[in-house]
Amino acid sequence: MTLIVDEASVRGLTVRRGAAAPLHLDEIVLHARAGPRRIRITRLHVRAPRGALTVTGTLALRRPFPVDLRLRWTLRLKDHPPVEGTGRIHGTLMRLAFEQRVTGALRMRLHGRIDEPLGARRWRAEVRLPALDPQQWNPDWPRATITARLRAQGVGADFRLTGTAGVAPADAPKVRARFHLAHRNGRWRLAPLVATAPGGRRITVDGTWNASSGAARGRLRARWNRLAWPIAGTPVYTSRSGNLEVEGTPGDYRFRLAFRLGGRRIPAGDWRASGRGDRNGLLLQNLAANLLDGRVSGSGSATWRPRRDLDLNLHAADLDPGARWPEWPGKLSADVHLSGRLRDGRLQARLHIASLRGTLRDYPVRGDLQGGVDGRGLTLPRFAVRVGDARVWASGAVGMRWALRWRVRAPHLAALLPGASGNLSAEGSLRGVRAAPIATASLRAGDVRIGSAAAKAFDARIEIGIRDDQPVHVAITAEDLRSGAFHATRAGLTVTG
Repeated sequence: MTLIVDEASVRGLTVRRGAAAPLHLDEIVLHARAGPRRIRITRLHVRAPRGALTVTGTLALRRPFPVDLRLRWTLRLKDHPPVEGTGRIHGTLMRLAFEQRVTGALRMRLHGRIDEPLGARRWRAEVRLPALDPQQWNPDWPRATITARLRAQGVGADFRLTGTAGVAPADAPKVRARFHLAHRNGRWRLAPLVATAPGGRRITVDGTWNASSGAARGRLRARWNRLAWPIAGTPVYTSRSGNLEVEGTPGDYRFRLAFRLGGRRIPAGDWRASGRGDRNGLLLQNLAANLLDGRVSGSGSATWRPRRDLDLNLHAADLDPGARWPEWPGKLSADVHLSGRLRDGRLQARLHIASLRGTLRDYPVRGDLQGGVDGRGLTLPRFAVRVGDARVWASGAVGMRWALRWRVRAPHLAALLPGASGNLSAEGSLRGVRAAPIATASLRAGDVRIGSAAAKAFDARIEIGIRDDQPVHVAITAEDLRSGAFHATRAGLTVTG
C-alpha cells in the first residue's frame, strides 16, 4: 500500500514549553509519499517569523534505514542582514553524515558525522569560516577580516574542541589565536587560549568551570606581554606585562590583578589590586602602585545593580614628577576621593584631591582641588594651589552656561615657571552661554622674563566674545620690551570692536 499526501498543512501554530518563550510557527506544509519500503518527502516547508526551512529527500523503513535529506533554510536576525544555508544529511541510523554551506552575511562551511545517533551518539565536526567582515553586521563596528577553523569530537554533550582564528583589522596588525576547550559531565576546561600579534604581543587565558553539582564554580587566569593601545600606529598606553586571576562563583568570587602600565599620557608604574565581588558589584579591598618613585595605595567599590555607583579612596605618597618630567622634580603627597553614579544615562562624578602637600622644584606646595561632572557640565567648586609664595585659584562651572573665575598671584614667577623671573598678578573669567562665552582677563607683571622675552613692566586688559555682536576690547602696554634682537622702550596695542 502507498499513501500519498498531496498537501497537509498547519497554520498559526504556537508551541509552549513551560517557562520558556513560546515557539510561533506561521505555517507547516507537507507533500509526501509513503510506501512499505520508504518515505519520500517531496517537500516539507516550515515558515516562522524569523526564518524558513525546506526539506526534501527519502527515509527508508527497513534496515539499515538509509536516510538522504536535503535542506535549504533562511534565518532573519533583528537589525542584521539575513543568513541562508543549504545542506545534506545522509547515511544510515548507524552513521549519519552532514554538510552545511552558509551564505549571505555569514559565510561558513560545516561538515561532520554522528555514529549511532540513537545510541552512543559519538560525533565529530569541522567548521570553517573563510572570511567575515564585522561591518556587514554592524556599520559602526571596525572594518576587519575574521577567519576561523574549529574541529570538535565527542560523545553526546561531552566533547573536545580545538580552534584557530585570525583577526586582520583594516589598519592594524593581524591577531592570531589558538585554543583548546573541553566539556565532560558539566565540567569545562579552557587550556589554553593564546592570542599573538607582531612585536611580541601575547595574551594567554586558561580556566575551568564546574557546574556538575551544586553552585557552579570556576577559575580564570590571564597573562599578557607587550600589550599596546591603540593596536595600530603609535601606542598611547602600553602594558609590558600583567596577570589576572578570578576564582569563585558568580555570587561570590575573588580576583587578583598585577600589571605594568605606562604610555605617552601617564607615567609608567607597577599596579596591584585584589578584592571580591558578586552579581551586584565588586569590592576593591587593596590597590597599590609604585610610580614616579613613590607609592599609591587605596580601596573602593563599584556596583551595577540595583544602581551604578563608584567610590574610590587613594593615598599618594612621595611622588616625584621629575621622574617623568625632569624640569619638575619634587616630592608630592595627597589624599584623593573619587565618587560617581549613573542615573537615567547621566553621569554624576566628584573628585576631591585633599591635603596636597610636599615640594616642587624646592618650593613648598599646598593645595586643595574639588571638581565634578553633574550631567550638565563640569563643576569646579575649588581649585587652590600654593607653590612657594605663588598662589593659583579658580572656581566655577562650565556647562550650558559658563561661570568660571580664576586668579594668579606670583610675587616670584619662578615658583610657577621654570627659568622665569619677575612678578605676576592676573585674574579673569569665562561667562555666558556655551555657544557664545565671553573671556575677560587683566594681567600685570614687573621685571618679568620668560625664555628670551623680557619686560620691565607689562599690563594687559582683555575682553573677548566669539560672536559678531559681542564686544572685543584689548589694551596692552609694555615698557622696556625685549625679545632676542628686538627692543622697544615702550610698546602698546589697543583693539576695540
